[in-house]
Amino acid sequence: MEKTLMTLIFAALVASIFSACTTKRYGRLQSITEKEATYLSCDAVKVEIDKAEHFVNNVSLKDSEFTKEDVLGFLGDLGIGNKLEYNEAIESANLRLEELNTIHTNKKCS
Repeated sequence: MEKTLMTLIFAALVASIFSACTTKRYGRLQSITEKEATYLSCDAVKVEIDKAEHFVNNVSLKDSEFTKEDVLGFLGDLGIGNKLEYNEAIESANLRLEELNTIHTNKKCS
């Protein structure tokens, strides 16, 4: 009985260690700094908007792929960590896109 309990505890510990490392990582986009806002030209703003949109597309594509992180993440935390990571990545990109569109409008870019 005691040996079975210790084995079960050990297995749960090992599983939790490995599942903690299985969350998908998407990265984040940084907010626009004041210096960036001042010095970005209209063409540079358009390039940055394109980069941010590309980031969103890549995150969505990576999220739609079924990988071992999905399986292990589901076993570890029912997939909540993967969803939170996805939401944070998209939120950071949307914030940057908002800032870039504001700069685009303020500089009266065509």
